[in-house]
Amino acid sequence: MERTEYLELLMDAIGESRKTEIIMAYLRALHTDVNISLRKHVYDSGYTYTITRRGDSDGWDKPFKITDEVIDALNFVKEKHEGQLRDNGSPYFKHILDVVDILIEDGSGWDDTLLAAVLHDTLEKTDATFDELKERFGDIAANTVELLVKAEGESYDDYTDRIFSDEGLEFRPLSLDISLKMSDKTNCHLKARGVILADRLANLRNLQSCGNPDKIREYIEETKRCILSRKIAPNLSNRIRSEINKLDKID
Repeated sequence: MERTEYLELLMDAIGESRKTEIIMAYLRALHTDVNISLRKHVYDSGYTYTITRRGDSDGWDKPFKITDEVIDALNFVKEKHEGQLRDNGSPYFKHILDVVDILIEDGSGWDDTLLAAVLHDTLEKTDATFDELKERFGDIAANTVELLVKAEGESYDDYTDRIFSDEGLEFRPLSLDISLKMSDKTNCHLKARGVILADRLANLRNLQSCGNPDKIREYIEETKRCILSRKIAPNLSNRIRSEINKLDKID
């Protein structure tokens, strides 16, 4: 059973005990070499799971916020992407699940990051609107997704500069509510950075199936230039580099 299938099971799960059962099965599939215990926060709908290496007594906590809102977003996005296929013929929704799975594995499954990851392609690839996302999922999610939209004619270099550079924290999309606080704008950029890295890693993992060496080479060079040249998210960056090495055989 693929890990992302557990996420799909959550979409239809009824009752706290069933959700907890699925989450535990998913986490065991995610971390096969560790002991895991799951704790639910008292004051919110997120979870924290504690990891203990085999034979060790001391563990550490990792956040995991598959909230009811995230599950609602998964159902919303599955409907919006209905009938859409990736270049390799797989349902587009599978890509969304892959991105979410990568962020959880990285330990970035906190705050609104997973919500933004679920919604990240809706404005660019479906008929969903900014106002629809804002009304249903809130300002931060809607503005993060809008930030992730690559504008028509915008190069990938300019796109990543806008999201990753320090100056990018001051950037405000034209439709962003003028009352949005700077701290919230910063949050949007930080979440967008995590999502774009996970998205790139998911794409690299599926690139071999495209059967186009020129496309693979172009994607690798773009990733090196626009992503790996930056000192950001070392865990995800190292995993991206590892996927490139599998494709490219270059250190």
